[in-house]
Amino acid sequence: MKILQLLALLAAVATVPASATSIYLPNGHFKSGHPLVGETLAQAIRDPATLAELTATAQSLKSYPDVHLAVEGHAGFLECSGHECLLLSHRRAELVHRFLIEQGVPCSQIQWVAAYGVSKPIVPKGADASDHLNNRVELNLAY
Repeated sequence: MKILQLLALLAAVATVPASATSIYLPNGHFKSGHPLVGETLAQAIRDPATLAELTATAQSLKSYPDVHLAVEGHAGFLECSGHECLLLSHRRAELVHRFLIEQGVPCSQIQWVAAYGVSKPIVPKGADASDHLNNRVELNLAY
């Protein structure tokens, strides 16, 4: 029941698929090739609304301490290649992880941080005009 309550709260700021395992932030896409080492989340994201979405998500998570997340970083095909994509997606996931912690989400609620590079795209390779949609971080509920 707590999962369903949390998902209802998050629906106001995020897209929660019917499978109820993933929280997709509709504005949560990163600029191509960002974050650079040492860059802040505000500098790396495409849309400033992402900060508000993540702040609201953090506030909701704090209300449900039994809910745990995995923070998963992804990269687009056009912004990197090979091992560089894994490093980039890891920097993205770590930046969001750090932001959630700074907002007061207990470390114990974040079970792991993962980097997938280009291995789990939401837009297929070759869709150049939409490739930026792959430059993202997803929050997945860890049961």
